[in-house]
Amino acid sequence: MFYDITINCSYKIKPMNKSLIKKIKNYSAAAGSVVAATSASGQIIYTDVNPDLTVSGNMHAYMLDLDNDANADFLFLTYDTTIVTSSLSIGLKAVAAMPYQNGNAVGGTYSSAFSTNVAKALNNGVLVDPSLNWMIGTGTGSSSAMLMALAETIPGYGTINAGQFSGTTDKFTGLRFTTNGNTYYGWARFDVAQSCNQFTIKDYAYNGTADGGLQAGAQSGSAVGSVKTFEVAAYAFGKNVNVVFANSSLAHGV
Repeated sequence: MFYDITINCSYKIKPMNKSLIKKIKNYSAAAGSVVAATSASGQIIYTDVNPDLTVSGNMHAYMLDLDNDANADFLFLTYDTTIVTSSLSIGLKAVAAMPYQNGNAVGGTYSSAFSTNVAKALNNGVLVDPSLNWMIGTGTGSSSAMLMALAETIPGYGTINAGQFSGTTDKFTGLRFTTNGNTYYGWARFDVAQSCNQFTIKDYAYNGTADGGLQAGAQSGSAVGSVKTFEVAAYAFGKNVNVVFANSSLAHGV
């Protein structure tokens, strides 16, 4: 979901755009027949954001609900503003990740140079599991924001860039969330502009087995394209897994 938001330790949110794809919550009987295309265990539930969604501007955000339970799990924000002091006008552009529920976390590290938590930009294939360094969110307050990319322009000093996502393509955030007392791991894939005031989210996934890890970029053992409907069923026959979307059928060998 794409929102226009105001932050002041709490959020006032109003919808801007509801034209986003629906996604699969369960992959039905295919979980027992499809082997994930990674070394991770369990069922990978994948969503292709189609078309890719770009967010830019000041205090704009994308709310990510990884498990489709109608509760946002993470918030990804853009900042594009000017901080005026008595002697300087400092340009600030940034992209940040924020766990939206208590206990949710983003894979990252602490930056002593900027005195803030920094989200780690993962390459394709990196394992997302308990071994990552997890930066835990404390709810919806701004103190939970974790820097992805920063461009700070100071007159007379030029522009300082920070954050592992600045000017990158196809990098992943490691995500950990808790629901119904269980912990799950997932990822989201981004492009982030060098200007640090814009990002594009492309797709995301999580392991549907509690405490199970997965590789960044992993989707599933059989190809699943953009999912636009909840009407899905799956069954195994011989060496094929048949996945039925509405009135059409796709068969994938495993």
